Amino acid sequence: MTYLALVGVPRTAYTLNEAVIQARLRGFDVALVDRAAGLAAVPGTMPVSRLVEVDRMTPDDVAQALAALRPERVLSFSELHLGLAARVRERLGVPGEAGAVEDLVRDKGATRHRLVERGLSRVRHAMTTLADLPRAAAEFAPPFVVKPVDMTGSIGVRAIRSHSELAAYGGLFEDPSVEAHQERRLLLEEFITGTEYSVEGICVAGTFHLHAVTQKATSGFPDFYETGHLLPARAQYTDGRFAPYLQKVVTALGITTAPIHAEVKVTDEAIDLIEIHSRFGGDLIPLLLERALDIKVFGQFYDALLSGSAPRTPTAPGKVAGVRFIGRPVDGTGLRLPALPSGVEAEIVLTGSHAREPVALDNIRIPNRRYGHVLFTAPDHEAAEKFTTLMENDWQASS
Repeated sequence: MTYLALVGVPRTAYTLNEAVIQARLRGFDVALVDRAAGLAAVPGTMPVSRLVEVDRMTPDDVAQALAALRPERVLSFSELHLGLAARVRERLGVPGEAGAVEDLVRDKGATRHRLVERGLSRVRHAMTTLADLPRAAAEFAPPFVVKPVDMTGSIGVRAIRSHSELAAYGGLFEDPSVEAHQERRLLLEEFITGTEYSVEGICVAGTFHLHAVTQKATSGFPDFYETGHLLPARAQYTDGRFAPYLQKVVTALGITTAPIHAEVKVTDEAIDLIEIHSRFGGDLIPLLLERALDIKVFGQFYDALLSGSAPRTPTAPGKVAGVRFIGRPVDGTGLRLPALPSGVEAEIVLTGSHAREPVALDNIRIPNRRYGHVLFTAPDHEAAEKFTTLMENDWQASS
């Protein structure tokens, strides 16, 4: 058997299915490695060869559990396990992105420092802790942003509009005394102006290949958590700066072959990075890529690993795809979509109380619990934008 080991069970069903199925189509047997709670979410119909249970998700424990399988590849598509997978690769002598690179990408403070050094970011920043936050923040003029250096999904991110709001930042933590003990590193950054997008692609042997630019919808001040996406964004076809900028970023960070999901702010004068990840985007972005551009990103990534082949990058969208997240408890009663513009297809997906959505992660409260989403496709940007406007004004209303 030729094994591909996936460290950490992906949280979304689409990512789990595609990560496994596309590997199987390329001749791999798949081993999923996680604690018992993670493996419990794997459907019995999933075509995996091994479920490898470990008590602790540490490099030594995972490497020991996988050693007998002699995996050809060890990967993770989970933000919290990218560094772990790299350390396992190093212990087992398996090729892949270096642990030092994964650490640099994961550490938002280290990423920002590197990009400022290379002239790829103009954002003033500083490192601090929760205890020292008031002193460090006194050196920044509002608005500025406070974020943990190693979290994901806007967890722990807060934009501060006046110094009087700093006291409320401690309320993001379930137990602030835990923070005092562990001295979590926080990144202070001046607020980046501009329109927010994410950039999706694959880096192959150091060359960045653009899949799509995603238009972001967010909650705005103070949390800026994402409420929806539209892919591809109009800006992908009117602004040629995205791919060249990301090429400079991945070169500066030393990324060789990895998925890329980068969040950026764009003005007429410049593009500046918010953060970058060596994984595919969350929030169903890979599914939007499939529906809009007919791209199977996990299969393309495996092909890049196996043969170094460059991914197919379409020059024009077949469709426009989008998602809007439902941020309140619903059971479907009275929930309705607006009248669909011509050519638009849409579906409501409710996750319900059984969803794997924690209320906190690593002692930080999650401000944007989701109860479902609306997935849609449209024949063009005009129809997609008309539908999103109708949703914002009408779709959650009760008759």
